[in-house]
Amino acid sequence: MNLPRSVLPLTLAALLASSGCTSLNLPSAQKRQASIDEAKALLGDDWNRIQQSIFVIFSDDAAFAPYDEFIDGKSIFRGLPETSRSGTAAAITTDGYLITDMHVLGQNVWVFGYIGEKMGFLRARIVHEEATEEYGSEVALLHIEGLSCPAISLGRITPELERVIAVGTHREGPLNIEPLAGRLTTPPMLPVDGKSVVLRSDLPFKPGDSGGPLLTVDGDLIGVNNSWVRPWHSLKITSLSCAPDPDTIRGIIEEDRRRPSKTKPSL
Repeated sequence: MNLPRSVLPLTLAALLASSGCTSLNLPSAQKRQASIDEAKALLGDDWNRIQQSIFVIFSDDAAFAPYDEFIDGKSIFRGLPETSRSGTAAAITTDGYLITDMHVLGQNVWVFGYIGEKMGFLRARIVHEEATEEYGSEVALLHIEGLSCPAISLGRITPELERVIAVGTHREGPLNIEPLAGRLTTPPMLPVDGKSVVLRSDLPFKPGDSGGPLLTVDGDLIGVNNSWVRPWHSLKITSLSCAPDPDTIRGIIEEDRRRPSKTKPSL
């Protein structure tokens, strides 16, 4: 994927930041915490349901830094091939269809999240990938055979849309789910002819948020967290989210459901 130098996927930004690059003007801890508190207040009781729909993405050959998690001194990767933690995904149906960003995926993908009342890993199948022409923004659909979980409803962008909430799983803890409240920085574009569009916001994204859902204050999914861009005339970072057409997404899912049943991949 060839991106302008001013555009960085959230995972790539993490690598540069860890190597000492501070010119990205990463969001302060105080600003991010204020955004988290505001988002939880806006979502209210819906936040508890939304958390059950969020998964961490792990891929085997994506170009991300090696990552591991330990619980009580034991690796949670027991039984998994060598993987990298690369981003976030959200369930948009109750039968295992997830939406995320293309750039967090490798050839083989696993997700970690709530499976009933417990947490664990499941192998995911890539159903669909789509890239827009603008800034390389991307969206992807996954399916996990046999998964039953709460889902986030697909919503529609409206011309008056301003307040938005992003959800991500940053790299501190096995499943540290956080919502972020913010505002669009430009009037929203509406999907045309079934194609995705890009939404710009002031959301303080952090590595690990990539692929997570962009929501309305009512908790409906309208986009996927993608990257940062720094305009040439400004030191401020603008966050980008890819907003797919909901009817297109539903059509892809329905077509996939009609295909012959596939065997659930094993870990």
